[in-house]
Amino acid sequence: MRRNSLTSNGRSRPTTPKDSLRSMVATRSLLSRGGRSRSNSASWTKYREHSPSVTSDSSYSSPDTPDQCLSPVELREELDRYETESKLLTSQEWLAPPSPRSQTRRMNAKEYNIERVKMLKRWAQVEGLMYGLHSSSLRDSDAQQPRELYAPGVIFSAPVHTSTSSEEMYVPYDDPNLTATPFGTVLSKFRKMVILKVYGEHVQCLPIYTHNGRGLDGKEFPREYVSIRDVADEHPAPDEGPHKGIRALRNDEFNGTFIKGRSVVKLTEIFSHRFEAPATIEGRLDLDSDSRRRLFDLVKRLIV
Repeated sequence: MRRNSLTSNGRSRPTTPKDSLRSMVATRSLLSRGGRSRSNSASWTKYREHSPSVTSDSSYSSPDTPDQCLSPVELREELDRYETESKLLTSQEWLAPPSPRSQTRRMNAKEYNIERVKMLKRWAQVEGLMYGLHSSSLRDSDAQQPRELYAPGVIFSAPVHTSTSSEEMYVPYDDPNLTATPFGTVLSKFRKMVILKVYGEHVQCLPIYTHNGRGLDGKEFPREYVSIRDVADEHPAPDEGPHKGIRALRNDEFNGTFIKGRSVVKLTEIFSHRFEAPATIEGRLDLDSDSRRRLFDLVKRLIV
């Protein structure tokens, strides 16, 4: 960061992740050198004279020459300005400097669209460079639910993280669902599930899929699925597969998107969810249509 990089009024305000990233990469470099730049001027001159990889051309301008860098005092003032101004940025767009004791960010479920998630992941990259920390988010309805709310036939949604079959090494840093880790690529989504059994510390549940609105199109084993529809849907999609479809009833307290389109329950894939993990209770299987009993009978026939 050089003197002429500051604006005319002496204030530098990164207002986008790209600007912040460029600014803070330079800052990290200066932090490792700022305190010793002037004392190392003799060493720098000697290095320039003896190193063939450094040009002696007078037009060459190095960011490490002390007369072109911010002094330690100026650097501290610049960092203080950034810390103050970052808090003035729109709280719904950019994140304030993190506190180790901060609570998880809560967002309305409707805000979890692709563009918002991409923005959060972009900013997480900047946070990593600036602070060495990444922040996480949850829906405002996600919480550690009381154990008594978990019962067979209850429908809830929770974050689910699974490995992908892709062996590609690189993943776009702002991909809304994929994250590269030292343990492979991870797919993260909010998944709706139907509780099958309740145990001491966790529940077993069956996942609900939409397959991107395609239902059972192209599925090799349709008998392993059963259609599920919202009782309140006035124009539900036709049931698919060899089994009679089941019906679900939304909780009055839940205002998000419930069962929609060509949703199906996979009868042969069992997930585990611990009671302390965050979740949102959305509804339950409809008792009037005998949906719970029919679902459990299908699972017994296919799995046992």
